[in-house]
Amino acid sequence: MKVKFWGVRGSVPSPRRDVLSYGGNTTCIEVHASGMDFIVDAGTGIIQLGNELSKHESGKITLLFTHLHHDHTQGFPFFGPAFSERFEFDVYAGNFFSKSAKGVLSNGMADPFFPVPLDDLASRMHFHEIDFSDENPRREVCGPHVDTIKLRHPRDGVVGYLFKENGKSIAFITDCEHYEGRNELLVPFIEGSDILIHDTMYTEQEYNDPQRPRKGWGHSTIEEGIKLARRAGVAKLVCTHHEPGHSDKFLGRGLRAGPQGVPCPDRCA
Repeated sequence: MKVKFWGVRGSVPSPRRDVLSYGGNTTCIEVHASGMDFIVDAGTGIIQLGNELSKHESGKITLLFTHLHHDHTQGFPFFGPAFSERFEFDVYAGNFFSKSAKGVLSNGMADPFFPVPLDDLASRMHFHEIDFSDENPRREVCGPHVDTIKLRHPRDGVVGYLFKENGKSIAFITDCEHYEGRNELLVPFIEGSDILIHDTMYTEQEYNDPQRPRKGWGHSTIEEGIKLARRAGVAKLVCTHHEPGHSDKFLGRGLRAGPQGVPCPDRCA
């Protein structure tokens, strides 16, 4: 399996000189697993990914949405392969959102927001809902290659993904908060993963800031991400979905040093 990060920022893009090392585009990752090509989320990082994919003659790609907030969909109208008849897409999102992925993308490309409607795109695009139930918050998609789990994020929720191939696994868990009981559901899902890509948007100090607390905003901290990785026995933690105001210097200092008493992650995307 291979994974490449095209967007690692949360909430809004950060086009500044002091974020060039870690990047300022919003969430988009590319995964090659089990002979299939996956894209997770369509933040502004998907635009440059699309420029690279457009160099290929054709392709069939699976686009997976964790959720449908603006920073995870805003790059889609500028995703070049969606405009080309040479490409075909299977698009997946959870069935628990107030609007479907097709509905959200259609709204974002409707007049007066964008000049080209979704239905006018030349690519072949097939939309699928991941059918979760309260009794079973986990589902397989794309055969046995991808496991999914329903997690909590304001307002509708969020989907976590686990990619599997030949006994190896990569977990992508973003936009989730460490509320009571969450880890009891999540730890078995990611346990023993070779790579855990996890939302570490805030520091613990920011999260608990009495002047501007971030509790209930649906995001995790660097410290909690590390603790979760240790508890689940994952081999490598990759921190992502960075706060847009965090500079390269801030991230480099905080993530290399690690919180007191907790090992720092192996890598930061």
